[in-house]
Amino acid sequence: SSGINAEYGRVWVAQKLILSFAATLNLAVLILLLVWHSPSYSVIVGCVILWGVAQGIWQPQIGALYAELNPGEQIASFSHYRLWESVGYTLIFSLKQVRTLN
Repeated sequence: SSGINAEYGRVWVAQKLILSFAATLNLAVLILLLVWHSPSYSVIVGCVILWGVAQGIWQPQIGALYAELNPGEQIASFSHYRLWESVGYTLIFSLKQVRTLN
């Protein structure tokens, strides 16, 4: 039993490190784009690539986290995750019509 708990603890620490790396990468890209006043095309492409790497980390790790938090109910947990993801997209696109960044 303790071997299983130790393995689970290592996986949990690794998952926290991976999510922390993705969060740091997203934050670094946001700060770079806010601070840099006239980024060149190559800087923008680099930011898009780094943002894509972070998203590639976030999506499967958050899905795995939902599956771990709701054992035996993976279908419901993934549906719940996708529901709130869609609500977030809808909210942002709705607010985009009200508030612009000009």
